[in-house]
Amino acid sequence: MTRNQVSHLIAARTGEPLSVIRRLGFQIKSEPREEPAAEELRLVVRCPFCREPAPYPGRSRDLSTPMAECEGCDVYFPFQDRDVFPACASRLTEPSPARHRYIPA
Repeated sequence: MTRNQVSHLIAARTGEPLSVIRRLGFQIKSEPREEPAAEELRLVVRCPFCREPAPYPGRSRDLSTPMAECEGCDVYFPFQDRDVFPACASRLTEPSPARHRYIPA
């Protein structure tokens, strides 16, 4: 949106003359970006034990879904495609301390 378009829109909404709006110098203020950049995103699944994000393992060669691994809990767990979501990679670098430990029988 150009400055002229902003001025016309504000004048139409406020009912003020265009000359007054131009004199006041309204402009669009860009907000700081809060979302991570595309290269910072990673696919993850939520660990059912600690509820922290665990890396998405991808698909096997036969297109089956392998089990995901939570490094914080030191456990593998199954998941479904609907459980996969994007997360910021910088938040995934430090695993949380293990709260539960699964010991297979």
